[in-house]
Amino acid sequence: MWNPSGLYSKFLLKQPTLLFGINSIKGLKKYPCSRAAIIHGSNLTEALISTIKSSLSAFDICFISKSWNGEPTIDELLPTVNLLEQLKPDLIIAIGGGSVIDGAKLARTFYEFPFFDTKNPKFAYLEWKTKFVIMPTTLGSGSEISSASVIYNPISKSKEMIVTNDYIPDVIILDPQLIVNTPDKIILASLIDAISHIIEGYVSIIENPIANVFAEKGLQIINDSWEIGINERKSEVINQLQMAGYLGGIVQNHCIVGAAHALAHQLSGFGISHAVAIAIVLPGVIEANSQNPEINEKYNLLAKNAGIKNGRKGLLNLIEDIRIKMNINAEIQRLGAFKEKIINDDNFLSNALGDKGGKGNPIPLSKDFLLGILKNSL
Repeated sequence: MWNPSGLYSKFLLKQPTLLFGINSIKGLKKYPCSRAAIIHGSNLTEALISTIKSSLSAFDICFISKSWNGEPTIDELLPTVNLLEQLKPDLIIAIGGGSVIDGAKLARTFYEFPFFDTKNPKFAYLEWKTKFVIMPTTLGSGSEISSASVIYNPISKSKEMIVTNDYIPDVIILDPQLIVNTPDKIILASLIDAISHIIEGYVSIIENPIANVFAEKGLQIINDSWEIGINERKSEVINQLQMAGYLGGIVQNHCIVGAAHALAHQLSGFGISHAVAIAIVLPGVIEANSQNPEINEKYNLLAKNAGIKNGRKGLLNLIEDIRIKMNINAEIQRLGAFKEKIINDDNFLSNALGDKGGKGNPIPLSKDFLLGILKNSL
């Protein structure tokens, strides 16, 4: 399994071809194929299906509705894998949010390598036969540019990550028509996710100066454009926010994230979406980390270089403004009912401590550190 190292902070991974802008889906014409499989979520419109069909140079096109709910389990992936085996595609397209994209990565893996073992993954032999295209329908999951795929373990009731840089796709398409009809709450939640990737990556123990520039620019775009994007749904602004989420994904992939993700991955077991869980705990994580003066100064520097006034407090104000617009009171109350159970659950805390998504936190994670955040957040 891949682990963070100092070397990883000294370069950027090879980036996929990026097609962005209005009607960028039509760029699929440049990637001829014989058989194309499109793995998608539940909100694929007839207009989008028509656009994709007209943009593909393929003899056989199959649309496959994902066979899993939320983050996939191995058993839930199998129906999708079976359909891939029947079609034998040479191009696989994933259209959806983070769980769709993560599941598509794994479905492609099992299709091409049926004996792949998630408990003891070996990546040396991953020589893909298929081309892989990702078209994210949310703004900030970062899954499209991530080397990780999240899988849900129903036994431990926690998310686990399979990590290989071979999961980075050949092509990413950021077309605003993938976003414009998405409900406000989902867009706002994905913006919080993007912000968390940017903020946690910026203060991570892995220092990457190039990724820091991406973080500053991505946060600047979100701060300047999120209200216009929500209220007016202008395609140009939506596309800018898509780009901000993509930049945040690069930051996350290189610098690793921290305690907010370690906790959010566990909170999903209580019926809370990943992004909402992030929105609930991220302010508490920032406050806990900022007790270290050096980390507090990093928060201030990020805010300054992103054009946000009042440093760390400005970051917290931005998050709070989006949280208010999201209206997550019901989710906070739901988790509040489990507060005592969560903070007294050693298994919950142990899973959070072992979560690979939290390894970049600038303050080493401990049970007391996480408990403090939970008590202040729930």
